[in-house]
Amino acid sequence: MRKFGLAAAAASALLWSSGANALEMILAFGSKTGTNGLTITVSGSLTLINTIGNGIAVGVTAIDPAATIATPFPANLTFDAISSGSTTVVAGNVTENFSGSFSVTSPSCGLVPCLARV
Repeated sequence: MRKFGLAAAAASALLWSSGANALEMILAFGSKTGTNGLTITVSGSLTLINTIGNGIAVGVTAIDPAATIATPFPANLTFDAISSGSTTVVAGNVTENFSGSFSVTSPSCGLVPCLARV
């Protein structure tokens, strides 16, 4: 098992909403700790990514205006994903498809997650 710090590229890929012709940012955040936040395990042809403990402390600096929540605010990110395909290299970029879920929670958002996607 290998442990990695918060992989911004992996997490940010889940935080974009795709429209017919464009991507829209729905959340911007940064890690608030210098410790490992994710466990990445490779088992045969599968890659599993999970948050450690109760989530990763993050600071949300922007959120979809439709959420009507003032920024910045502290939050927790939980993230669980499993690879759904093989790793490929296209034009020098390594890609791998994943399925899973993530959630950003904070008292600023009340009793429901600020953002969640399955």
